[in-house]
Amino acid sequence: MSKVISSERRNFEEQLLVGELTHRMNNEFAAAIAVVSLAAARSPNGEVKSALAAVEARLHSYAQANRCLQIPSQTRLSMLRRTFGGCANPSAVPGWIAGALNSNS
Repeated sequence: MSKVISSERRNFEEQLLVGELTHRMNNEFAAAIAVVSLAAARSPNGEVKSALAAVEARLHSYAQANRCLQIPSQTRLSMLRRTFGGCANPSAVPGWIAGALNSNS
């Protein structure tokens, strides 16, 4: 019994750590995007504004990719089930979402 409890506790702690890392990564992307956006807004040079806009777009892409790679939490899984669970066209649901919807966890 203690092995089960220990395993559950370790799993819970790992989920907390992953959640914290995810939160911090999202904050870092948001901060970097804000700094680049502010620098672009303050620059009088059109070429600099254009270059910084490209950097900002790239950071947004990286942030979106990071969000897509995150492991769904129970809250996100519940939201996915509510959103896609009654989908009229199941083939329109991306595979990873379909897998999450069909999981028992």
